[in-house]
Amino acid sequence: MSATETAIEYFLENYEEKLSQYIEFLKIPSISTDPACKEDMEAAQNFLAERLRSIGMTLVQSFPTNIHPILYAENTDAGADAPTLLIYGHYDVQPPDPLNEWCSAPFDPQIRGDYLYARGASDMKGQVMATIVALESVLKTSKLPINVKFLLEGEEEIGSPSLDDFIAKQKD
Repeated sequence: MSATETAIEYFLENYEEKLSQYIEFLKIPSISTDPACKEDMEAAQNFLAERLRSIGMTLVQSFPTNIHPILYAENTDAGADAPTLLIYGHYDVQPPDPLNEWCSAPFDPQIRGDYLYARGASDMKGQVMATIVALESVLKTSKLPINVKFLLEGEEEIGSPSLDDFIAKQKD
């Protein structure tokens, strides 16, 4: 069986667990524009930090900003000569207003047919979780031939005001 087939098999064997983790992430109302959600923003960042540690990222760091933390993680086990892939994403979401247009509560994920409905499911918590789960499937079944780094922020939905300064200070 190829490495790709083995990784896909791992994912399929663990599908229900990964779906549950995704739903848990979607339940966090990480609304970056709402000061009342500051603890939820930290909870979303902590959720991702724990997931990244659990899949084998060798360094996971949170960087405080004036608004919401930036999360950095890496696995450089492939070595200094291997290519490096940087994955950028965000864990904040837009406010769910107007609430009367939702068929279910925005932070109570619901599966209806082939779709999962929740605030952030497609922008961008779904993509972040898909990337983490895909990487986990590879790391748990084979050796990664490249280095991987994650940069996940909590301010994209408000224009990423802390990102430029962070990148300038952390360019190495």
